Amino acid sequence: EPPGGVAPAIPTRSRPRRSARSVTVDSSKARTSLEALKLSLRALRWKEFPFGRRLPCDIYWHAVSFHDNVIYSGQVNKFPGMTEMARKANLSRAMRTMQELFPEEYNFYPRSWILPEEFVIFVTEVNLMKENNPRWKPTFIVKPDGGCQGDGIYLVKEPAEIRLMGNLQSRPAVVQEYMAKPFLIDKLKFDIRLYVLLKSLDPLEVHVAKDGLCRFCTEPYQEPALNNLHQVYMHLTNYSLNIHSGNFVHSDSGNTGSKRTFSSILAKLAYSGVNIRKVWSDIISLVIKTVIAIVPELKVFHQSDIPAGKPGPSCFQILGFDILLMKNLKPILLEVNANPSMKIEHEQERHKSTQSSPFAHLPSSSSCPPGMSLQGFVEAICLLAQRRYKSLSLHEQVELLLDYCEYNLAALDEKRLACSRSLSSTQATLVTCPQDQLQLSPATPASAALHRRQKFVDCRSSQP
Repeated sequence: EPPGGVAPAIPTRSRPRRSARSVTVDSSKARTSLEALKLSLRALRWKEFPFGRRLPCDIYWHAVSFHDNVIYSGQVNKFPGMTEMARKANLSRAMRTMQELFPEEYNFYPRSWILPEEFVIFVTEVNLMKENNPRWKPTFIVKPDGGCQGDGIYLVKEPAEIRLMGNLQSRPAVVQEYMAKPFLIDKLKFDIRLYVLLKSLDPLEVHVAKDGLCRFCTEPYQEPALNNLHQVYMHLTNYSLNIHSGNFVHSDSGNTGSKRTFSSILAKLAYSGVNIRKVWSDIISLVIKTVIAIVPELKVFHQSDIPAGKPGPSCFQILGFDILLMKNLKPILLEVNANPSMKIEHEQERHKSTQSSPFAHLPSSSSCPPGMSLQGFVEAICLLAQRRYKSLSLHEQVELLLDYCEYNLAALDEKRLACSRSLSSTQATLVTCPQDQLQLSPATPASAALHRRQKFVDCRSSQP
């Protein structure tokens, strides 16, 4: 012992702090949008396994659909059944059903008929509407059920012009009333591609990206007439079509050209005095109502593939909403893409600019409980339900809203089934939309209707 009885301090080596475990991502089945995925993983400092991994990963990134039944944990970027529900026929059925329940809330989706099964109903309803309003001169757009990138789309003036023979019998389609008065910029028609993250079904959680893309036609717009119905560069906004036009303008900036950022369009609208807060709020409302319309069937798919109580992954999915602004700036839903392209077109998409955006002061859908931007919609539903749920929190109101819709969907399925049995080949049952005094055709019964009704009938009887 040294003098003084104090032992010298023994230096100790401090242990390095263990860093948080990096999130692991299996991208072995990610065949599309790889550049955007890799850039995101690099920015987040997550670890990618492009050839798979023997140990479980936190996230499994699939290309097209939920198709791997050997995953027992982690998260998968696809919901079972989403690809099916985003097909044009199934989406039209879901939206049409909600239009029957809540016509004023769902008047953002064009009247639609499914071909060939509803061709007689389509002809009957169009003839009846023309008799009631001789000044009505509609145009219709025919879209193949499983089509993409504008393939097979064409416009007609009369139902008789629809190509019923040939490929339509083997390739079903949806025919919709064409929205003939869009909002124009530089005399060009355009649509909005908005990216939406469906994070969870139960509880329902939806996040909307604060920027998107605007895809422009490449020929000045004219309202449809017999001499311009075939001009796809005037009427169809699909990027895959217009890129082949000699008028297509490539630009390194997101503010110009034939493909621009939505934020640049909002800035242009704000400069001209448009209330962009209302435009954005209406778009958010459209997105959430659309998700609510497809949730009941998605739950059936999900519980079939991943039964409760059995090991399985949780799911999330990025969706592409294609939206058209009308002349009065009312948003119209064109379609929902289950596998939207996330190809990087502009350098500013690669290195996100820190400059102020017109979105900076807009309400965020991710900063509030699910359904917050639909307070008016929820209150309307509560009124229909005799305000039984008014004392509940907004989150509980949204949950009961979904249950309420599921119950009514099942009842409508049975009603349609009974009607379809008695429907003659020349006469159709019409449902009137009080918003615009135009008829909506009844939807074909969903395949899972009986299963869905059995599943939710007990829940209905236990509600207050």
